[in-house]
Amino acid sequence: MNIFTHLGISRGIMAVIERNLGIKLDGVGFVLGNIKPDIDPKLSSVPHLKNTVMDYVSSEIKSLLSMEDKIKNRCTREFSERLGLITHYLSDFFCYAHSEYFKGNILKHCIYESKLSKYCRKNKVAAAENIKKRITYIDTDLVSILRYIDNMHNEYLNAGNKASCKRDMKYTMEMAASFCISVIKSYISEEINTAA
Repeated sequence: MNIFTHLGISRGIMAVIERNLGIKLDGVGFVLGNIKPDIDPKLSSVPHLKNTVMDYVSSEIKSLLSMEDKIKNRCTREFSERLGLITHYLSDFFCYAHSEYFKGNILKHCIYESKLSKYCRKNKVAAAENIKKRITYIDTDLVSILRYIDNMHNEYLNAGNKASCKRDMKYTMEMAASFCISVIKSYISEEINTAA
Protein backbone atom coordinates (compact mmCIF):
# COMPACT_ATOMS: atom_id res chain seq x y z
CA MET A 1 0.00 0.00 0.00
CA ASN A 2 1.22 3.49 -0.64
CA ILE A 3 1.47 6.29 1.90
CA PHE A 4 -1.85 7.83 0.83
CA THR A 5 -3.70 4.57 1.48
CA HIS A 6 -2.01 4.21 4.87
CA LEU A 7 -3.04 7.80 5.71
CA GLY A 8 -6.66 7.00 4.79
CA ILE A 9 -6.61 3.79 6.80
CA SER A 10 -5.13 5.56 9.84
CA ARG A 11 -7.84 8.23 9.77
CA GLY A 12 -10.55 5.59 9.36
CA ILE A 13 -9.23 3.48 12.23
CA MET A 14 -8.94 6.52 14.53
CA ALA A 15 -12.60 7.35 13.81
CA VAL A 16 -13.68 3.75 14.48
CA ILE A 17 -11.77 3.72 17.79
CA GLU A 18 -13.26 7.01 18.91
CA ARG A 19 -16.78 5.97 17.89
CA ASN A 20 -16.56 2.52 19.53
CA LEU A 21 -14.52 3.29 22.64
CA GLY A 22 -14.70 7.06 23.12
CA ILE A 23 -10.89 7.11 23.08
CA LYS A 24 -8.81 9.54 21.03
CA LEU A 25 -5.45 8.32 19.87
CA ASP A 26 -2.61 10.80 19.55
CA GLY A 27 -3.35 11.57 15.89
CA VAL A 28 0.16 12.67 14.95
CA GLY A 29 1.68 9.59 16.57
CA PHE A 30 -0.78 7.14 15.01
CA VAL A 31 -0.47 8.64 11.52
CA LEU A 32 3.33 8.77 11.80
CA GLY A 33 3.40 5.13 12.87
CA ASN A 34 1.22 4.21 9.90
CA ILE A 35 3.59 5.78 7.37
CA LYS A 36 6.93 5.24 9.15
CA PRO A 37 7.69 1.84 7.55
CA ASP A 38 7.49 3.52 4.12
CA ILE A 39 9.62 6.57 4.98
CA ASP A 40 12.24 5.19 7.39
CA PRO A 41 15.12 3.78 5.28
CA LYS A 42 15.76 0.94 7.75
CA LEU A 43 12.14 -0.20 7.63
CA SER A 44 11.43 0.49 3.96
CA SER A 45 14.41 -1.56 2.74
CA VAL A 46 12.76 -4.82 3.83
CA PRO A 47 9.74 -5.96 1.76
CA HIS A 48 6.52 -5.70 3.77
CA LEU A 49 5.52 -9.30 3.14
CA LYS A 50 4.11 -11.33 6.01
CA ASN A 51 6.83 -13.97 5.77
CA THR A 52 9.67 -11.40 5.80
CA VAL A 53 8.54 -9.08 8.61
CA MET A 54 6.35 -11.22 10.89
CA ASP A 55 9.10 -11.74 13.47
CA TYR A 56 9.61 -7.97 13.66
CA VAL A 57 5.85 -7.34 13.88
CA SER A 58 5.57 -9.99 16.59
CA SER A 59 8.29 -8.28 18.66
CA GLU A 60 6.56 -4.89 18.20
CA ILE A 61 3.24 -6.37 19.36
CA LYS A 62 4.98 -7.89 22.38
CA SER A 63 6.52 -4.49 23.24
CA LEU A 64 3.16 -2.75 22.79
CA LEU A 65 1.42 -5.22 25.09
CA SER A 66 4.02 -4.67 27.81
CA MET A 67 3.62 -0.86 27.87
CA GLU A 68 2.02 0.45 31.06
CA ASP A 69 -0.28 3.37 31.84
CA LYS A 70 -0.71 4.42 28.23
CA ILE A 71 -4.46 4.91 28.10
CA LYS A 72 -6.25 7.75 29.81
CA ASN A 73 -8.78 9.93 28.03
CA ARG A 74 -6.28 10.07 25.21
CA CYS A 75 -3.55 7.66 24.15
CA THR A 76 0.05 8.78 24.48
CA ARG A 77 2.17 9.60 21.45
CA GLU A 78 4.51 6.65 22.01
CA PHE A 79 1.63 4.17 22.33
CA SER A 80 -0.21 5.63 19.32
CA GLU A 81 2.89 5.59 17.12
CA ARG A 82 3.70 1.99 17.98
CA LEU A 83 0.07 0.98 17.40
CA GLY A 84 0.21 2.78 14.03
CA LEU A 85 3.45 1.05 13.05
CA ILE A 86 1.92 -2.37 13.67
CA THR A 87 -1.24 -1.31 11.82
CA HIS A 88 0.90 -0.43 8.79
CA TYR A 89 2.32 -3.93 8.54
CA LEU A 90 -1.01 -5.61 9.23
CA SER A 91 -2.52 -3.53 6.42
CA ASP A 92 0.23 -4.54 4.00
CA PHE A 93 -0.37 -8.22 4.82
CA PHE A 94 -3.82 -7.81 3.22
CA CYS A 95 -2.67 -6.04 0.07
CA TYR A 96 -2.52 -8.04 -3.16
CA ALA A 97 0.76 -6.34 -4.18
CA HIS A 98 2.33 -7.65 -0.94
CA SER A 99 0.94 -11.18 -1.28
CA GLU A 100 2.48 -14.39 -2.53
CA TYR A 101 0.08 -14.24 -5.50
CA PHE A 102 1.57 -11.04 -6.88
CA LYS A 103 4.11 -11.79 -9.60
CA GLY A 104 4.59 -8.32 -11.11
CA ASN A 105 7.57 -5.98 -11.08
CA ILE A 106 7.93 -2.80 -9.01
CA LEU A 107 6.05 -0.75 -11.63
CA LYS A 108 3.04 -3.10 -11.53
CA HIS A 109 3.27 -3.07 -7.73
CA CYS A 110 3.07 0.75 -7.71
CA ILE A 111 0.23 0.78 -10.25
CA TYR A 112 -1.82 -1.62 -8.12
CA GLU A 113 -1.14 0.42 -4.98
CA SER A 114 -2.27 3.56 -6.83
CA LYS A 115 -5.54 1.83 -7.82
CA LEU A 116 -6.01 0.72 -4.21
CA SER A 117 -5.45 4.28 -2.98
CA LYS A 118 -8.09 5.59 -5.40
CA TYR A 119 -10.50 2.86 -4.30
CA CYS A 120 -9.88 3.73 -0.65
CA ARG A 121 -10.64 7.42 -1.25
CA LYS A 122 -13.83 6.69 -3.19
CA ASN A 123 -15.15 4.13 -0.70
CA LYS A 124 -14.05 5.49 2.68
CA VAL A 125 -17.57 6.05 4.00
CA ALA A 126 -18.71 2.56 2.99
CA ALA A 127 -15.57 1.03 4.52
CA ALA A 128 -16.10 2.85 7.82
CA GLU A 129 -19.76 1.82 7.99
CA ASN A 130 -18.98 -1.78 7.04
CA ILE A 131 -16.26 -2.14 9.67
CA LYS A 132 -18.78 -1.69 12.51
CA LYS A 133 -20.19 -5.11 11.64
CA ARG A 134 -16.83 -6.82 11.30
CA ILE A 135 -14.90 -6.02 14.49
CA THR A 136 -13.69 -9.13 16.28
CA TYR A 137 -12.51 -8.86 19.87
CA ILE A 138 -9.21 -10.70 20.18
CA ASP A 139 -7.74 -11.98 23.44
CA THR A 140 -4.74 -9.73 23.90
CA ASP A 141 -2.05 -12.21 24.71
CA LEU A 142 0.64 -12.52 22.05
CA VAL A 143 -0.27 -16.08 21.04
CA SER A 144 -3.96 -15.23 20.49
CA ILE A 145 -3.12 -12.13 18.46
CA LEU A 146 -0.63 -13.99 16.25
CA ARG A 147 -3.14 -16.82 15.76
CA TYR A 148 -5.81 -14.30 14.76
CA ILE A 149 -3.43 -12.65 12.26
CA ASP A 150 -2.55 -16.05 10.76
CA ASN A 151 -6.20 -17.13 10.55
CA MET A 152 -7.26 -13.85 8.93
CA HIS A 153 -4.35 -13.98 6.49
CA ASN A 154 -5.17 -17.56 5.49
CA GLU A 155 -8.81 -16.59 5.02
CA TYR A 156 -7.70 -13.63 2.88
CA LEU A 157 -5.45 -15.81 0.71
CA ASN A 158 -8.19 -18.44 0.32
CA ALA A 159 -10.70 -15.75 -0.74
CA GLY A 160 -9.00 -15.43 -4.13
CA ASN A 161 -5.71 -15.13 -5.93
CA LYS A 162 -6.67 -12.24 -8.21
CA ALA A 163 -6.30 -8.53 -7.52
CA SER A 164 -9.29 -7.07 -5.67
CA CYS A 165 -9.21 -3.63 -4.06
CA LYS A 166 -12.54 -4.36 -2.37
CA ARG A 167 -11.23 -7.56 -0.77
CA ASP A 168 -7.98 -5.87 0.26
CA MET A 169 -9.79 -3.02 2.02
CA LYS A 170 -12.34 -5.33 3.66
CA TYR A 171 -9.66 -7.49 5.24
CA THR A 172 -7.33 -4.58 6.01
CA MET A 173 -9.96 -2.59 7.85
CA GLU A 174 -11.27 -5.62 9.73
CA MET A 175 -7.79 -6.68 10.80
CA ALA A 176 -6.59 -3.20 11.77
CA ALA A 177 -9.77 -2.21 13.62
CA SER A 178 -10.04 -5.53 15.47
CA PHE A 179 -6.40 -5.39 16.54
CA CYS A 180 -6.43 -1.75 17.66
CA ILE A 181 -9.76 -1.90 19.47
CA SER A 182 -8.85 -5.16 21.24
CA VAL A 183 -5.51 -3.78 22.47
CA ILE A 184 -7.02 -0.50 23.65
CA LYS A 185 -9.96 -2.29 25.35
CA SER A 186 -7.50 -4.50 27.23
CA TYR A 187 -5.72 -1.40 28.57
CA ILE A 188 -9.02 0.17 29.61
CA SER A 189 -10.00 -3.05 31.42
CA GLU A 190 -6.62 -3.20 33.17
CA GLU A 191 -6.97 0.41 34.35
CA ILE A 192 -10.48 -0.24 35.68
CA ASN A 193 -9.31 -3.40 37.50
CA THR A 194 -6.26 -1.59 38.92
CA ALA A 195 -8.36 1.34 40.14
CA ALA A 196 -10.93 -0.91 41.83
